[in-house]
Amino acid sequence: MKRFFPLAVLVLSTLGFSAAPAAAAPATPKGPPAVIDSGTLVGFCSFEVPYSVTGKTKVITTGTARTITISPAQKITLQNGKKTVSYVITGTRREVVRTDGNLDVNVTGRNILINNQSTAQPGIFLVVGNFNFVLTPKGGEVTPFNPADGQVTNICEALA
Repeated sequence: MKRFFPLAVLVLSTLGFSAAPAAAAPATPKGPPAVIDSGTLVGFCSFEVPYSVTGKTKVITTGTARTITISPAQKITLQNGKKTVSYVITGTRREVVRTDGNLDVNVTGRNILINNQSTAQPGIFLVVGNFNFVLTPKGGEVTPFNPADGQVTNICEALA
């Protein structure tokens, strides 16, 4: 026991003297998150839907045929008159260009899908889960997403 005590004191005193002072992180401003996108969605519901998106988006392109979009800490707010809904949309979107030029799309997590009135599933949807579908390069739907692949909320109905 007598040998252990001096060794422990030596180790503790060495750690105490060699530890660097803690550096303070730069202050981050408080307040609402910055809006990264806003506008009005027209032609997806039977009414116009103003929206704003806050948070971050990162697009990763791996070669010419694959794109990955991630959205940490992202939130969307949509409106119809006095009705407002807000959703956290921190999902991931992966797109792969097929040989025919169409896009294989996979969305996982929490995402917003927007389909125009000419598609099989028109509207604005919050999807939570793992969804796959095919789009033309101009955004036209080749195969719709399967609602059985996760939880689907029809935002047009929520705002009506």
